[in-house]
Amino acid sequence: MQEAGNLKVLNFDDNNFIQNLEFAIKFGKKVLIENIGEKVDLVLYPLIKREFSTEAGQTTVNIFGHTVEVDQNFKLLILSELKNPRFGPDISVLTT
Repeated sequence: MQEAGNLKVLNFDDNNFIQNLEFAIKFGKKVLIENIGEKVDLVLYPLIKREFSTEAGQTTVNIFGHTVEVDQNFKLLILSELKNPRFGPDISVLTT
């Protein structure tokens, strides 16, 4: 369903999860994060809450203490193995 080479599949168990996520944000890749349980890792909160800041025409986001430039083509997809995950109300409101 996605263009070849434009979808980056990540898992929280990956050794370079943060670096790969930052790369995808900066270069406008689509990111699929697999195996999310019922709790979302705090690293993703700035993206889910859309805590972007714009200065001098550049959109940035703070990920795990690093300021990363956001490409307008960046997309975040989250996949859970659970049939009916029950996220907390803060995440449910932001992602619905």
